[in-house]
Amino acid sequence: MQNLPMIKEGALFIADAHFHDNDARFFELIERLNLNPPSQVFFMGDIFHLLIGHIPSSLNKHLPLLKKINDLSLKSEVFYFEGNHDFALPQSLLPKVKIYPRKLQPALFSFENKKILLAHGDIFISAWYSFYINTINNPIILSLLRIIDSLSFGKIYQKIHAKIMLKKIIPLHNNANFSKKRIDHYNNFSKKNHISFDYILEGHFHTILYQENYLAIPSFYCHKKILQMSKKHFYNLI
Repeated sequence: MQNLPMIKEGALFIADAHFHDNDARFFELIERLNLNPPSQVFFMGDIFHLLIGHIPSSLNKHLPLLKKINDLSLKSEVFYFEGNHDFALPQSLLPKVKIYPRKLQPALFSFENKKILLAHGDIFISAWYSFYINTINNPIILSLLRIIDSLSFGKIYQKIHAKIMLKKIIPLHNNANFSKKRIDHYNNFSKKNHISFDYILEGHFHTILYQENYLAIPSFYCHKKILQMSKKHFYNLI
């Protein structure tokens, strides 16, 4: 427990903001956090609707918000768990942010003598999905995309971005077995890796749910809420 990274009282968890050009509300949230920085901020993936850090056009499009996140990391301890919409983030651009790529998720943290597994949430879904997401995160594929982006002067990325922007972002309507299936997957992971945990904290599914030892982080895009860790109530939605 002593060697685990620690979640501090009042830490904020923000997931699935799916930030895009016209989303002033999320940009304003980060500005407010910069004015009144908390002890910790956990960005839990899909903060951007499409950010591929290895592609210059993608980075350039989102530099204003990336700069705000970098500014926040100078005042708060900031963690960034990459999602399926934002990945291959360059450490050089966010030098003080602790970046957790998908291959390091779930990651084990501690809070009030409890062990908590943290992840964006797009894990343990299917073999096909794992193949797809691992392929687009492959360094060779990312390098190829970077070359294509340069040769096309960013036009191909712009077309991809425009197409993805048309995709609707909707909250999940939970069924009775949803949390049980997620807990089972994490239990299998813990047995395979010989670790123990008390709680699961993940985003990705755009839902608000606290059942047994499973806690879903609400989607900021869908619910306009973030999660705050609390000693008294374990968590608050704000």
